[in-house]
Amino acid sequence: GSLRDALSLLDQAIAQGEGEVQAHTTANMLGIPQTALLYQLAEAIAQRDAPRFQSLLAHLDTQPIQHTTVLSLITELWYELSLKQAFSDYESVDWDTAILARLSTMLSPQLTQLLYQMGLQGKKDLPFAPQAKIGLNMTLLRTFAFQVDTPSPLQRP
Repeated sequence: GSLRDALSLLDQAIAQGEGEVQAHTTANMLGIPQTALLYQLAEAIAQRDAPRFQSLLAHLDTQPIQHTTVLSLITELWYELSLKQAFSDYESVDWDTAILARLSTMLSPQLTQLLYQMGLQGKKDLPFAPQAKIGLNMTLLRTFAFQVDTPSPLQRP
């Protein structure tokens, strides 16, 4: 059964890649977001850039993604960032260490821990959201809107 499923996925990947297995095409087929989009979301959150964040959310809505996968990956990114903040010589195997180093200067370790917790809570809440997309967006909005000791740029004067 598992081998048959794997071969079926391989056939689909070859067909969608027009005869070749390509990472980007296969990731899209499996609903896995591009890592660059996750880094951009993290940077928009860290920089409190509301227009960019809103644009990225809109772009995310157009992607063929698995919402639980996005939440898992962004939560993993917060985890990797917390390791980089705790240990300056930390080298990630799965994430771009240079980007982690840049992000580590933009967020406090305390806020990174809070963002991680928000990601975990968002995953727990996802089954209760009216739609998975809404659950993902609300979790991401929560990470953007809630910052320690700073007013939210989403607030209207």
